[in-house]
Amino acid sequence: MKTTLLILASLLLLGTGTLSAQLDPLAGKRYGIKSAIIKKEARGMGNSSMANTLYFDDYGEREATEMTLKMGEAEKHIRVIAEDGGRTNVTLDLDEKKAARTPTPDQPRNFRNLSQADIDRFKIRETGEETIAGRPCKKYDMELTITGVTVQIRLWIWEGIALKTETSHNGRVMLTDEAVEVEENVLVPDDKFDLPADTEVAGN
Repeated sequence: MKTTLLILASLLLLGTGTLSAQLDPLAGKRYGIKSAIIKKEARGMGNSSMANTLYFDDYGEREATEMTLKMGEAEKHIRVIAEDGGRTNVTLDLDEKKAARTPTPDQPRNFRNLSQADIDRFKIRETGEETIAGRPCKKYDMELTITGVTVQIRLWIWEGIALKTETSHNGRVMLTDEAVEVEENVLVPDDKFDLPADTEVAGN
């Protein structure tokens, strides 16, 4: 169960970033807006679905995602907190107050300062434009390797934020995560980015 939660969290949190002009006054920032609360709907194989919410502040310096997993009649409430610019995730079981700290899959961390090396390494290419949740997005394709498996990622990017992510393997779509509501420049509660004081954390 623990391994499943970590893999699911990694897939949902793939590909946050954007491409922007060199003269962008926000160059160096992960996102182009200061804060947001973004509600999303994830759909997997077999028509399974799951609601999740992205929270971020300080232009992406603080970021977390909360999700509710349904397992039969039971529900599991999970919070994933990004650390070190997204290089590490802390996956927290809010019900049991247990957490695991793990490295994230190797991927571009900030597309606003995307290097040619990253473009080549992850085979990133722009494929078009589309509106998601009322926001104009640019579409990008890239490849990532997760636990030794290479997957294809399609991203719909707005202001540095992936409003939609589609993960495929061997031509089959495994997971689609799409924004349904975006609240920009809002006050995000500080506790969304914190672990409860009595949380047991593995992987420190």
